[in-house]
Amino acid sequence: MDQIDRFKPTLRAYLVGAYLFSVPAFAYSETLGLLMIPQITGALLVAYALSDILRGLKIQIPKEIGLYGLMGLWAVITHYFGVSPNEWRTLSLGTLIKVVIATLACAQLVKDENDFYTALKIFVFSILVVFYQNMGDLRYLRIADNIPEMDRFAGTFTDPNTAAIFSLTVIWASILLLLHSRKGFLSWIWFSIPIVISLLIIYYSGSKKGLMGLGLFVLFLTKLLYTRQQSSFYKKSLILLIASALIIIAGYFIYSSPFFFRIQQLVYGGSAGDINRSYLISDAIHVWLRNWKSFFIGVGYDNFRFVSDLQSNSHSTPLELLACNGIIGCSLFMGFLILLFRKFVLLYRQALNPELKRIFFSIIIFLFIYSFFMLTHVLHASRELLPILGGLAAFGQYHLRLLRRGQVNGA
Repeated sequence: MDQIDRFKPTLRAYLVGAYLFSVPAFAYSETLGLLMIPQITGALLVAYALSDILRGLKIQIPKEIGLYGLMGLWAVITHYFGVSPNEWRTLSLGTLIKVVIATLACAQLVKDENDFYTALKIFVFSILVVFYQNMGDLRYLRIADNIPEMDRFAGTFTDPNTAAIFSLTVIWASILLLLHSRKGFLSWIWFSIPIVISLLIIYYSGSKKGLMGLGLFVLFLTKLLYTRQQSSFYKKSLILLIASALIIIAGYFIYSSPFFFRIQQLVYGGSAGDINRSYLISDAIHVWLRNWKSFFIGVGYDNFRFVSDLQSNSHSTPLELLACNGIIGCSLFMGFLILLFRKFVLLYRQALNPELKRIFFSIIIFLFIYSFFMLTHVLHASRELLPILGGLAAFGQYHLRLLRRGQVNGA
């Protein structure tokens, strides 16, 4: 590990990091005229990935990312079997194609853990640009006495759930980097900045997924902290005290949110949005099962919104894929996610190094929370998350190769 840490960052790592940074920072800045930045960065990323393949005459994309690529190809095929095309649907398909290609490129270019950590370090500080662009909205929400539900923070993301999911990903990435870092107190100070900004965004987004996801994340984090110390009763007691304090603080954070009533509505009913989403579940299943053609290939990528009674997407990744791309498209995506889970569960169980064990467990936490989010949000074409998953898959593949090499050598 120490030898790996001394490696200098590579150009491919900087390119992956620059792309991960540019999407949340600039892809939503249409009014500022910054949309070209992530497009140019993405083009450079893909061009370098292609040159990397040609130089080595070898594609190093993990098989789970290959399944995601096949899902994208299947979406293109089903698009032309759906209802008559229109401009919006074409734009949605174009976004998916870009996300798939960027994810494949990230998986190709991340060769080792040094590449992955370098890219993540660049990514987490994209929250600073997001904060700068949205300071006015956040300042207004901080001084407002009563905030109506329609004024939930969305900012440049235009969707409170997208803002909350991105912020929670920044928190996870910052903690992962802290687990890996050996700079101690200085690292905590440095990475506390994106964590605090992310918490602020989640707080004012009012996203039920964001608030509940934060609660789940803290519960997993306390488990991670407790398993970190196994040497003495005193250290375990101290960690247990810190873990309890974290749970209490997180509970109060969620309860004090100006939009906590939205979680109460989820429990006690009364929310029109929750009623509509329940209806969309049955509607998506009905569209999927209407005939043999829709069962296997769906109604065409992103076409569910045009055949739905509510003229909306299903607000659920599995249901959206079933309705639009049939059982084949949904199976390809779920296979991608299951294989990714399986890889890191295997690495966690086989890891002998305590630091690696903690890192693999934190990645499993992120995959679990992503799965929680995707059940109630359409995330199979997330511009922020899927390229990160591509890098994660390559990171896991690198450690899997080390594991197999060690087994062959009898280590």
